[in-house]
Amino acid sequence: MIDEFMNDLDDELKERLLTRFNEAKRYGGETPLQWFNESEAEGFCLGYAEVFGDRDVDKFLFRYKDTEYMVDDQYCSDPECKCNEVILTFIEIISGKAAQEPKFVIRMPLGAGRYEVEYNQQLNRGDMNDILQCFKEHMGNDFSLLKNRYKKMKEFGAMRLKQKKQKQASPLLTA
Repeated sequence: MIDEFMNDLDDELKERLLTRFNEAKRYGGETPLQWFNESEAEGFCLGYAEVFGDRDVDKFLFRYKDTEYMVDDQYCSDPECKCNEVILTFIEIISGKAAQEPKFVIRMPLGAGRYEVEYNQQLNRGDMNDILQCFKEHMGNDFSLLKNRYKKMKEFGAMRLKQKKQKQASPLLTA
């Protein structure tokens, strides 16, 4: 499925995905704090791939009817927040288009079937439900991967907060 997906992409998008994949492989053995660019990350809600690279990418690529979709998962990294939810961005993959745009974005509590719509590109609720159901079936109706990623993001947030406090506590050396 990934090979089929990659073959349908234009050269520019394919190059961008391969670059991100190679970056993720390079960062795979490192702690994200070693390479995470704090200046680019505002707030606490971060995309999993932003922090940890594109792991388990096959779980987030699926086909609904004749359309390829990619799902970007985002989590709150605030270690003190107990939100226990994921933000899922469903991106319709359009061959030959350099910039792919979200079709819809939902906020979903982990372990619950209900969700809130954050963004919708003119889909009716029934179509969103059908696409979400297809994604759930693609994942084998097992959301343990999302729960594990949520937990990992919270651990990252705790490390990030600790590092920030250490930087603020250490006196600046002057010459």
